[in-house]
Amino acid sequence: MILVLVDHDRGTLDPLSTRALTAARGIDTDIQAVVIGAAGAAVAAEVGKFGAKVLHVVNNAEISDYAPMASGRALSELVDLLKPAAVIAAGSPRGNEQLAHLAAFKDLPMAAECTSITLGNQGAPHKVVRARWAGNLLEDANVHSDLLIASVMALAFEPEEVGGSAEVKEISVSLSSEDT
Repeated sequence: MILVLVDHDRGTLDPLSTRALTAARGIDTDIQAVVIGAAGAAVAAEVGKFGAKVLHVVNNAEISDYAPMASGRALSELVDLLKPAAVIAAGSPRGNEQLAHLAAFKDLPMAAECTSITLGNQGAPHKVVRARWAGNLLEDANVHSDLLIASVMALAFEPEEVGGSAEVKEISVSLSSEDT
C-alpha cells in the first residue's frame, strides 16, 4: 500500500496532490491518502476520483493551520499503524518539508523531486530518478530503506482521474507542544 500525503487549504485540495496520487497509482494500485487538519475531510470525494480508497483525516484540535512538525509526527504515527511500502507527497515546499520531518522522526532517507519510482522488494533498494538543478539533470538513485519516503516532482505527472470514492477515517495522534 502507498500512503499519499495530500495538501489542502481550508478544505480545498492542492492540485499538486492530484499529481502525487496519479504518480502513486503508477507504483501500486492500493492507494490510501492522509490529510492533516479536520477541514481536510472536505477533499474526500476528489481524492477518491484519483484512486485513493481511504482518506485518513488527522483531526487534532491543536492543528488548525499548517504545522510541518506536527504533520511529520502524525505521519510517523500513521506509518507505524498502517505499515505502507511508501509515503509519497507532491514535491512542493510544503510536501517536501512535511516528508523531511517524517524522515527525521523515522531516521530514514528521503528522496525529493522524483520523476520515476520503482519499489524494491526482498531487500533490494528502491530505485528513483530525481530531478536535480531545477530539472537540468536527472539522477538515478537507490534508496536503501524498508519504507520509501519520496516526493514527486511537481509537474512530472499529469493528473488522471480513475473514478471512485474514498472512505473517510478520522484519527487523532499524540502530539507534544514542541510539535505544534
